[in-house]
Amino acid sequence: MSVGRESDEDHLCVRVSAQNAIKYRQDDRLAVVVGKHPDLASFVQAFREVLGQNFPEGAAQEVSLQTVAEAAVAEVADATEIDTTIGWDPNVASTRLAECLYLLAAVHKELRQGTESWNTYWFRHVGIGLTRLVEKIRATKLVAPELSIDDVFKRYTYAAFRLPYPLGAGPTSYSPKKFVDALHSYWADETTIIATARSLGQLAGSESGQHALEDVDWSGIDSQMAADDNQAVALANYSPEGSDLTEALSSLSDRDFVEPLGEDLTNAKFQITDAIGRSLTAVGPSDSSSVSVASAQADNQTGGISSEEVRVRIPITGGPSTGELESTGLTFTTKAAKTYWSGCLELDDSGALWAVGHIRRDDGKAPSRPLQFELKVPAGDVLSGRVNTSLSFDLFLAPFDTAGLLYMPLKERGAAGKPKYVGSDLDGGTFGATLDGSASQYRYIVCTSDDGTVPLYEGTEMQPLNGRSRVFAVDASPVSLANIVVGDKTFEIRAAESREAPQSPIVAAVSRDRVTKDRPDLAVLQSIRGLYESVLTEDLLGSEWNACMGHVVMPADRTFPLEDLEARAGLLMNADMATTWTSVSDFRVPDHILYSAEAEEFRAAFKALDLLGAMQTLDADGAKYVEWPSKTSWRHLWENRGGELERYLTAYADLVEKARWIGDPAGVFWAAYPFGISVWETEPAAKCSAVLLSPLHPVRLAWLAGVESVLWESEWARQLAGTVEGWNFPLLGPKEMSSGRMLAVPMETGDDQLFLGWSMLVRASIEGPEPLKAPDRIGDRPAPGSAASGLNATAVAAALRSYRQMNPHVSTLTVDLSASSESTRLHEVDEAVLKEIEAWTRRPDVPLIGGASDLGLESPVGRAAPRKDGAFGALR
Repeated sequence: MSVGRESDEDHLCVRVSAQNAIKYRQDDRLAVVVGKHPDLASFVQAFREVLGQNFPEGAAQEVSLQTVAEAAVAEVADATEIDTTIGWDPNVASTRLAECLYLLAAVHKELRQGTESWNTYWFRHVGIGLTRLVEKIRATKLVAPELSIDDVFKRYTYAAFRLPYPLGAGPTSYSPKKFVDALHSYWADETTIIATARSLGQLAGSESGQHALEDVDWSGIDSQMAADDNQAVALANYSPEGSDLTEALSSLSDRDFVEPLGEDLTNAKFQITDAIGRSLTAVGPSDSSSVSVASAQADNQTGGISSEEVRVRIPITGGPSTGELESTGLTFTTKAAKTYWSGCLELDDSGALWAVGHIRRDDGKAPSRPLQFELKVPAGDVLSGRVNTSLSFDLFLAPFDTAGLLYMPLKERGAAGKPKYVGSDLDGGTFGATLDGSASQYRYIVCTSDDGTVPLYEGTEMQPLNGRSRVFAVDASPVSLANIVVGDKTFEIRAAESREAPQSPIVAAVSRDRVTKDRPDLAVLQSIRGLYESVLTEDLLGSEWNACMGHVVMPADRTFPLEDLEARAGLLMNADMATTWTSVSDFRVPDHILYSAEAEEFRAAFKALDLLGAMQTLDADGAKYVEWPSKTSWRHLWENRGGELERYLTAYADLVEKARWIGDPAGVFWAAYPFGISVWETEPAAKCSAVLLSPLHPVRLAWLAGVESVLWESEWARQLAGTVEGWNFPLLGPKEMSSGRMLAVPMETGDDQLFLGWSMLVRASIEGPEPLKAPDRIGDRPAPGSAASGLNATAVAAALRSYRQMNPHVSTLTVDLSASSESTRLHEVDEAVLKEIEAWTRRPDVPLIGGASDLGLESPVGRAAPRKDGAFGALR
């Protein structure tokens, strides 16, 4: 069935259009549908889909990959004229081939290379692999007739598809991500493949020190990859004249493919010390897992600056000789302008390899961020294949003429977060740093300009970092204000400040005020919405956030933190969630939506708004920083950037429409909720329970900009403020599956309406009457309070006042805060009750002699329990 010419001349294969397909719904028929047909609903309902557009994803029954493999083995046997009467086991051969097909599918889905869908490349790859297998079996029958058929299939099945064979029984134990990472790191081009082959020769430990892959001519692999636009397909297609690549790959195991340098060298890190062996790292052991800090001095020869002596221990296989050190071109490179490594290589008494030298900058200025140095080995070098060229280290070069503060959050297990730097002037003064509040402890590192100055943290001397001079450190929990004094310079570190000015631009617009520069309370900073916005301000323009359009996946029933996010098929999640995700969910965003023209237009429209530029501001001390979206004014988009805002909304609508036209539920779900958090139950299988939309969602952003602009310009802003209600934009949204909807519910907006720009949608049941329920927790954080009934602080306060007016004789009041079904507690309701009753206790005309008691909830969800507070007679 396709658009175009119709014909019933061949009764075994009738060609029809979508309009005339309805009469063929009966009988036992196989329909092959070409293209998209929106009017096929009744036709699709009458047929059972066997092979869909996403095949082999979801392949089962007649077209399961095991069944496909059995048919393919039979075809290979027929094409190579294998005598079926000879004792061989086709079941073992087909099981092995099925493992190849499954692995190929997983690798192509993870690889995401090329302009076509991942399964197009999978089909292409499978066809090439089967052809290679037939060719190799035919050749082996001539050159090695002593091999049994079982041995031939065992030896060459994986190699024919350019895959390594798995060590041990069954499929490989390595994840698809490991394979793709290895493709990028060790099999990416001619230079890296040659180095990898040499590493495998060193690893094998044979007398010749030679691996079969070293004999392959790799000179044409770069042009092959450029032609195929897909690394895996290019390797499958590559067959240089005079080289038997299938034979060479037959001895390559999955461990060799993923870890060609050996486990020790693959997982090794640089060790970084100063001239006398003291660690330069800011946190943890002296390896490159943490940023290093080196002091600097003026370089009189070049007019620039030079670091102290830096020693870097380089992991290597096979101890190098003195002659090799003299001839090697191994060095460190950096992308930082006017910065370079200057040094030499040495062997210590134990034979370990060390790079010893200095980091030099020609412009004479110390950088304001760490410098990254990568290991570089020229192609064909004597040490090529013997060191891990994917290793790098980050080093902060401290100023030599004034003091500087480097600070970073401390994570669990001793790791450190992203470091930030605050400099100072030669003339002294006060300099500020504002913490994001996402960590319970921070490390502060102060670099001084002379050996005699000892910094003071809150009046206490800081200790030298690793026993070094001019570099000091202290670990401390964030407080509202802490001072570090270095001579005539003071660094003020703030975590939470006064709340006099409004936090929300909408609230500020009512009185034409400016949003406070103070940071929100620590609890707000560490809330799920606060953490999302903190991460967003750092990674908004990063490639992963751009590709995933800010869609973060979090669990409702697991305590995974919102940190260290990585892209997984269009979604952002941390490593723990990613591991869980693969076992509980088959949710995948199709590449033809993820990288569609509509998605690219959405990204371009987003970039054109220059939201990051609007979020950049100055703190109270004049230092630059990136503000949260919830604290950023957006009215300029409504007043001066209407064209760009309309383009953003149009691009969003087009993307959702494209996803709906394609008809993939996962694609529709992803397209509908950019810049938000989807919350999933993971037991027994993944199911989305809620979606939180941030202020950068197109609908939310347009609403915020319009409301703020109207309130700012209106003389009736205070009266209009009571009509502002935005929790229901959008009111409805798609679920992760084709049936059902997500429905908006009111959500608490935080202190001073800070999170007014956020909204929440929860799953609405279509299987019968069921209350709307928001999640209790999101990862390791409590979920924002919500009320499906629409109950909020204003309604509660009005009800209390009404009751008091109707019953002025009541001397004691009992307030029962409970819900008809379990729900997340709304703290704004608690606060409204507190404020209203506190107001009563201050009025002599309506005394509440007996006080009030609150039968509230013990926890966000749970059994009711009484609470009292004597502060004003009764409430909590």
